[in-house]
Amino acid sequence: MHDIEPDDGLDARLRSAAPRTPVADAVTDDGIARLVGVTRRASRPRRWRRLAAVGVTAGVVVAGAGAAAADGLLGWTWSPWAQDPDQSYTYTLPSGIECESRIGNVRHPDPEVTSAVHEVLSEDGILERVDIDGMLQIMRTEERVHVLSDGTEVDAGYGTGYYPDIDNEYQQAVGRAVSEYVMEELAERDIEMETGSWGGEAQCPGLESWLP
Repeated sequence: MHDIEPDDGLDARLRSAAPRTPVADAVTDDGIARLVGVTRRASRPRRWRRLAAVGVTAGVVVAGAGAAAADGLLGWTWSPWAQDPDQSYTYTLPSGIECESRIGNVRHPDPEVTSAVHEVLSEDGILERVDIDGMLQIMRTEERVHVLSDGTEVDAGYGTGYYPDIDNEYQQAVGRAVSEYVMEELAERDIEMETGSWGGEAQCPGLESWLP
């Protein structure tokens, strides 16, 4: 066998002839790892759970926008914790009304769990990661009951006069979809919020209650 002497000139010419890949060259190992994580998250199926109470998930209370808007006319303001929330996001209802929701106020006896919940709630672009349309479909197939002032229970499911109008329905769907997303992200970290809670509040100026 003959030893092949390295040809630095040949190596240089081969490198110069190779196609340029500025994007690939710029991607770090850490960036690739983050990209893989995002891809896995986007591709995994949603595990929606039917919720009996609108706006309540594992002790997480989301203030109804209708009530918030009505109270706002009487001087309603954000709760003290909502002055500095983990997350604040805005969205537009079908009618064009602008809403703002704030989430935070994490309560849990385990500091590590509290820190993890804060981290999930603080994710950038959280509203872009949730399935609002999917939640709307779930809400429209749920069995709902409305209790009249005399104690009579009436059907309040989709298509009845006691089901939320399109704006209130959308506002509820946003709150529930965000709560469901947060619960899924915590489950990915093997965290179950059987105890503890986080809170949410929404203001939609001009939104009125749908109940007759």
